[in-house]
Amino acid sequence: MKALRLFLAGAVVFVFSLSCVLMPGLSHPSARAATDTIAQGYEATIKATREAVAKELDSGIPSSATAAVMVDGKVVYAEGFGLRDRSNNLPVDTQTQFNMGSISKIFTAAAILALVQEESVSLDKPVTEYLPGFSMSDARYKGITVRMLLNHTSGFPGTNIKDGFTAAKNRNYVSETLDVLKTGSLMNDPGEISVYCNDGFTVAEAIVQRVSGISFADFLQEKVFDRLGLDNTSAYYKEGNQNIARVYQGDSHIPMPVEYVNILGSGGLSSTAIDLCKFGEIFQSEAVLGQAMLGEYTKPQYGPLSVPAGEPLLNFGLGWDFVQVHPFKAQGIDVMAKNGGTLQYFSQLYVLPEERINVAVIFAGSANPTAVADAMLWALLEEKGIAKKTAPASLPEDTRVPESMRGFEGYYVSGNGLMKLEITDDQTGIVRSAWNGEGFDPESVWVYKADGRFYSQEGSGYSFAEYAGGKVLMLHPDSSNVGYVSYEKLKGGNQIDAGAFSGKTWVPVNMSPYDFAFTMFRTEAFPEVPGYILAHDGDTYTPLALKSPADTWMSFSYMRDQPEFHLQNAQGETLLYNHGILFADASTLPVANADSTIRIDSDGQNKAYRVGAEAFIRFSIPEGGRIVVLNPGLGMLYDSLVSGGKEVPAEAGSYLLAIGEPGDVFELNHAE
Repeated sequence: MKALRLFLAGAVVFVFSLSCVLMPGLSHPSARAATDTIAQGYEATIKATREAVAKELDSGIPSSATAAVMVDGKVVYAEGFGLRDRSNNLPVDTQTQFNMGSISKIFTAAAILALVQEESVSLDKPVTEYLPGFSMSDARYKGITVRMLLNHTSGFPGTNIKDGFTAAKNRNYVSETLDVLKTGSLMNDPGEISVYCNDGFTVAEAIVQRVSGISFADFLQEKVFDRLGLDNTSAYYKEGNQNIARVYQGDSHIPMPVEYVNILGSGGLSSTAIDLCKFGEIFQSEAVLGQAMLGEYTKPQYGPLSVPAGEPLLNFGLGWDFVQVHPFKAQGIDVMAKNGGTLQYFSQLYVLPEERINVAVIFAGSANPTAVADAMLWALLEEKGIAKKTAPASLPEDTRVPESMRGFEGYYVSGNGLMKLEITDDQTGIVRSAWNGEGFDPESVWVYKADGRFYSQEGSGYSFAEYAGGKVLMLHPDSSNVGYVSYEKLKGGNQIDAGAFSGKTWVPVNMSPYDFAFTMFRTEAFPEVPGYILAHDGDTYTPLALKSPADTWMSFSYMRDQPEFHLQNAQGETLLYNHGILFADASTLPVANADSTIRIDSDGQNKAYRVGAEAFIRFSIPEGGRIVVLNPGLGMLYDSLVSGGKEVPAEAGSYLLAIGEPGDVFELNHAE
């Protein structure tokens, strides 16, 4: 896993991002499980589901899946695919639990609305009203309201990734996140721009616990799970439950460690596809929320400046990614949607309150659940005679790019890192090039059309727009004015010296033995735009604006999970701090000699080394300890948390980290 993306997360899957913002192995299902439900009259829907799931599983990346369809309050189709336990040949059934990822956000929003209904919380009062100890170094935090936590307009940087995804439960995650935010800044003024943000829901979780006086898990159990009959939904997996979908790499029969998502309010709930469909029934009664709160739950709540032109594709509700999914809205059908993704699981839920239809799918392993749910829902709507998917409109004629667009040429940041956009010499389109560490590689040419948009070969339309702070490139799913910001132009540089960051490799100092989100990266100057540096893992390059020679700032208004680097001096050593994680300058690392003994000091900090010569390294690792080895290019060679065996071949210049508790002893043996 290329770890940098976990916090330079324009590109991140990851953590709770939408797996397919454009909306939406096995070559056949597993043997029928006793819990499968297959009703008559839904043959086309079932066929579409099986084909879409099989396409994902056949890639060999995801291990298993579960899918369900509910119509008029009844499960008409539910099925498990693949094996939840390969060693014991145990299939996924419809009661097998999966982590749901960010679908958890709509549960957290429902919990807050339940407190609003009880008049214990007001959506438009400041967070400090309910969390008196909440503070940030940025004085604007005082204007953050409860509503802003749930509609992604808080302005928080994004995600406290440290110890958020672990192989053991971290019960302190909420308090740790509040501590990280204390020294943090805001990306935008609160309430203005909806930028996808996980930390807002962690703060909402803290409010639920403090106001209710009980744990977040207990509150959900009492106020949501029990009232909707969600018997297979829980915070983390149900205690002692063995019926969980384990994740495997390739054809391996050794499962990945069980994933505990400590970011409970944002993405840490576990469930089944059937239970997710049952949750969609929240709109059909007042068991959880009354009509006033359901009205809040179903309406668009995005910030007024969420796009500089047109309407936002992501018309966020409270917790929801979409309260009206665009392709369905165009046919007069209101579809609410929430997507989820952890480091191991990927999910999608569609809810149609008026039609009383709910569709859900979850994968163990990386997949595109949105594409699957999309196929399921369109097939169902066609089968029931409600709607039919229409063919995309033909594209306008080609034309020349007007000279007035020259001002939009330049360097941009996107989910894929640093890009350069230039109008072609013949003015027929723009060339999109990606920075490779030495220069820009042309990746595609987008043709300019008579409607004023540029079109990719896949048919996606792009248009430039301006806002008070700069310029952006927007992506549009069709010919309408709906879109979202896909690229944001680097603002004018400054003359701040980037030398303290130039040519540096950074190794983590305070990584825990159980944290899946291992992070290591490099920084370098970017002479093309003075005042910026680039952070990268050898693959994705992310531009960061300098605030001072020792600090960066979050200069982009529309990009999620932006880093904020601060260089510190500790006992003569330069450390880099970013949102709760400390890194050391790798240029000062000692060489790991043959037959080394490594002892973790009393401060518990990680021990990092360079490999002096090509060697086959064997380890003796204490219980609960961890060894990580990366090659000189920062590619992962070995991680004892997820790898079998205790040995690895490493070339000269590789990096070796020992992670453990104070007093832990590691033994290394080199066979060159």
